[in-house]
Amino acid sequence: MKRTFHQTRTSICPECHNILGADYVQDEEGLHLEKYCPKHGFFNTRVAADYDWLSSLQQFAAHTVVPATRQTPVSKGCPADCGECEQHRQKSAFFLFEITNACDLNCPICLGNPGDKGHFISLEEMSSMVDAVLTYAGPGQNITLGGGEPTLHPKFFDLVDILRKNGLESIWVYTNGCRIAKDPSFAKRMAEEGLYVVLQWDGFSDSIYSVLRGRELLDEKQRALENLKKSGSRIGLCPTIVSGINDQELGRIYELFVSDDAVGTLDIAVMAYVGKGSSFEQGRSCRTTSQDILTSFEDQTGGEILKSDFSPVSFSNPECLQIAYLLARPDGGFFPLKRFLDPQDYLNIISNKPLLELNSEVEDVFNDLINRMWAKGKEDPNTSIGLKSLRHAIDTLFPETGRLSAKELKSRSMDLVKVILVHSYMDGLNFDIGRARMCISRTVLPDGRLMPTCAYNVIHRSGPPVPV
Repeated sequence: MKRTFHQTRTSICPECHNILGADYVQDEEGLHLEKYCPKHGFFNTRVAADYDWLSSLQQFAAHTVVPATRQTPVSKGCPADCGECEQHRQKSAFFLFEITNACDLNCPICLGNPGDKGHFISLEEMSSMVDAVLTYAGPGQNITLGGGEPTLHPKFFDLVDILRKNGLESIWVYTNGCRIAKDPSFAKRMAEEGLYVVLQWDGFSDSIYSVLRGRELLDEKQRALENLKKSGSRIGLCPTIVSGINDQELGRIYELFVSDDAVGTLDIAVMAYVGKGSSFEQGRSCRTTSQDILTSFEDQTGGEILKSDFSPVSFSNPECLQIAYLLARPDGGFFPLKRFLDPQDYLNIISNKPLLELNSEVEDVFNDLINRMWAKGKEDPNTSIGLKSLRHAIDTLFPETGRLSAKELKSRSMDLVKVILVHSYMDGLNFDIGRARMCISRTVLPDGRLMPTCAYNVIHRSGPPVPV
């Protein structure tokens, strides 16, 4: 078998966390990260289908925004000093509060190690965690409530109230949906609080849920989705994709996502073998990567979504998060925003932002694009669809009758734009210290420390790291 070496990066041993050099090597099965630990031997994992694709992402490399505050000194070196330390290179854009480690499922692929009798953070701990975020970044941040299963927290809405009172209004809740399926009133309260609810949705077969989540769940998922829709909630879907189990479900999941007005985001997680998932064997030998998922979108949607419709989030390491924006068409349906923009125009409106912001700057860009597209003529079908979609967006978001309030602008934006995200979470096998230093997601700990999420999951969650 032909093997081609491409480059060396810095990784860790999955067992002892000692720092290792790791080689990117291409063979017939894909691009692999290979490393050797003197104590624990050789490790090899697939990270992409080919090196050319991975290398092409570097054109989207982020401009660093150095964090203004630091919490821990550099003592042992990255990634042992997370908290965060001086070696972290990028400011956070997302803050994860794991408000409990209790869960009503026993998922074999869980990133953590939850239990049915776990810890629920107190209101005092929540206030301290919020203070840490405000000191670090100020109000107006993107907050995620997770767990365990966050909806099990007995003071769930009190925690939400603490966030709201401190100017943290953008709150996403990641849930398995079991409580929501049996308690429509809880879904209604979530909608009243303006929470964005991201529902775990791995496919349309009970056999999939039995393997990935430990039991049959399709009926509960469908009831949870229905209760959320009836409540008026804003909804996202979050599948975890595992090779050979549900990678053929992407087309059907996309159909549900794009056809349901209540669903605004499709937030795909590539399987990471960490936490309980570190002992999950299926899909490991030829693991699915973010590149594979983009290819599957093109294949399973008949070209409705193309690989080229995605680009990296330019605020983070470009290998971590791929994103596609779909703009509503006035005649129904959605059209990939990137497809009718010049590359530089697209970069101008997404650069150095974790998510696209539909504001007056974008209005100016859209108007300029309309003028240029008219000048080109309407022979190109993409241009014709693009003109109509852009005009529809401008008329909706920036009406001639006057500017919308920030709240109304956000509401209309959610109706106009759907978002697909593909997360490449790291585990001990594919851990890349360079990526970890550019992480834009922090897990907020009860003691106020802010840890890059993948570093927390892989190294720090189960206790202090092994010295490096």
